[in-house]
Amino acid sequence: MKNSLRRLRNIALNRHGDETEDRKDSPPLPQFDELDQASQEMRDMRDCYDSLLYAAAAATNSAFG
Repeated sequence: MKNSLRRLRNIALNRHGDETEDRKDSPPLPQFDELDQASQEMRDMRDCYDSLLYAAAAATNSAFG
């Protein structure tokens, strides 16, 4: 699977080599910045939710234990 993905990537790079070089020099697009920020917020929310579940489980165990 990895080999076929590498081949596909190499084919794409060979066909569009000039375009990829231009993209390296350009700054990241605002959509990617927003996507990065949204993914960070989702990780933070997941961590908070996990902490709440852990606290609820601990409270339940101590109530019945």
